[in-house]
Amino acid sequence: VAVTGVQTCALPILFMHCIWNCSLFFFQVPIDFWSDHYDLDIDHEMYFGSRLLEKELIYTKELHDKLPITQYLFLLPAQYGGVFTFKIICIAIILISGAYLYYIGVSIYKDSEKKQRHTILLSTTLLYLALHAQLFLFHLSTIASCFITISAAIYLNQSLNSKTRKNRFHSLNVGGLISGVIAVSFRPYLFVPFMLMTISSVIRDLYLSVFKARSEEHT
Repeated sequence: VAVTGVQTCALPILFMHCIWNCSLFFFQVPIDFWSDHYDLDIDHEMYFGSRLLEKELIYTKELHDKLPITQYLFLLPAQYGGVFTFKIICIAIILISGAYLYYIGVSIYKDSEKKQRHTILLSTTLLYLALHAQLFLFHLSTIASCFITISAAIYLNQSLNSKTRKNRFHSLNVGGLISGVIAVSFRPYLFVPFMLMTISSVIRDLYLSVFKARSEEHT
């Protein structure tokens, strides 16, 4: 009863937390969107996007510290609207990644009480959006952080969900790998943590598979 009372008291606090984070995000986004200030790396990547319009891939004539995925993403901003198109893409990626984190969270915590589960996940998702709005909204790191977070969430869901674990080549696992590669293409220094995350997920999957097989043999 005491635990239930504490959880019930925490719900209004989480609700206020949701309102605050939602306000931060939707207040900051218009300000930064119409601002002329943005990261200078965007101009650099826009140049390589314009080179792709001329059918010139990176590494063929000029070296670059990013993977070709980056050049393809900047193809649209280079063709239409410039920086503002990139900002729209950033907002879309942030919102989609936030919605996907909420979806993954529902899958991970499916056994918990419904009302508390959705309140906690909504609060966490809005915090995720607010952090992007306050730290780096229109930046290369925005895209990298979104995709590496999605990759981590997919691997976590794969590790905790027995239904996903039945098939190591499940589409979710492929999605985690692709998301991580996209993140690394924008920020190469994420390669080491992404590889550690991938290897640990594979080792955990193999360990649980072997452990389950041995337990079935003894039974």
